[in-house]
Amino acid sequence: MKTLSMKKSHDIDDVWEEERIFLFIDLNNSTYLAERLGNKLFSYLITQCVADIYPFIHQYKAQLYQIVGDEIVLSWARQDCRDTADVLNLFFDFRDKLLLRSVSYLREFGYAPKFKATCHLGKVAVSSNIFIADEPVYRGDVLNTCAGLLKLCKTMDQSAVITEDFVKALHPSQNELNIKSIGRY
Repeated sequence: MKTLSMKKSHDIDDVWEEERIFLFIDLNNSTYLAERLGNKLFSYLITQCVADIYPFIHQYKAQLYQIVGDEIVLSWARQDCRDTADVLNLFFDFRDKLLLRSVSYLREFGYAPKFKATCHLGKVAVSSNIFIADEPVYRGDVLNTCAGLLKLCKTMDQSAVITEDFVKALHPSQNELNIKSIGRY
């Protein structure tokens, strides 16, 4: 049995706040798929999806924060995101690529993957990872909100749900986005 050791001791001074944007992207019907495909093939499906989103991560200058199971979490420092609409465009480009590759996915997995997404922005607490010094750890309501909105996507049968704060951060020129209010949640 191995034990983990921390890189250094931490205290409250090792935590700071910064403005960040988060995009959570989650595979639809993942429980069903994992059961149907089995662990290895399901893992390979997720790996293929990550390979398909990877060019967009670089194109839109996102930070790949985490891949947790079938969920991909991307982030931007608020000041580094030149256009908040790019956050949504990354998701739409990824969705379009999956659609273009649907025949390949159907042939290989018997399923063409579809994802839902949520995004929010605001202040988060940042600390260094006590086990891997160069990886940040983000905590706060922004992440909790994104995670909760994924459930709302499923409940309301929407491919993307964004917060009012995120809508306010969009440039007025983003008229091509079809944003509809679903009320307060």
